[in-house]
Amino acid sequence: MENSKCMPGISKVPQGSVLEPSLFLFYINDMPDNITSTVRLFADDIITYLTVSSDSNTLQEDLNKLAKSEEKWMMPFHPDKCVVLPITKKKDPLELNYNLHGHNLEHVSSANYLGATIASDLKWSAHIQNIVKRQTGQ
Repeated sequence: MENSKCMPGISKVPQGSVLEPSLFLFYINDMPDNITSTVRLFADDIITYLTVSSDSNTLQEDLNKLAKSEEKWMMPFHPDKCVVLPITKKKDPLELNYNLHGHNLEHVSSANYLGATIASDLKWSAHIQNIVKRQTGQ
């Protein structure tokens, strides 16, 4: 009897099936385990956030843990698509730097998340402007 050869595989969930969302969530559900920050998973989007008063180490450590989890499950993050969105009402907010895979994450004043534009001041003007631009084709 002949043994099968081992072949390297990549982790993927079959797209287009009715099981796709459930299989994906089962696959990545433990990704936020052992993370201090709050982590939200939606399909293939991950957002992590934490109240930071002066020490950025906790959030950076959590990003490092997520990176290790990503390597374990062979699901690469794209650091160029990741941003830092500080939400504050302070006139002089902390400018804390974070990185993922050695890539310094860009600081932005607003970011899109699940179809909504979230601004650092939590006002809706940036979201409304984006909707108007889409509707007028600008």
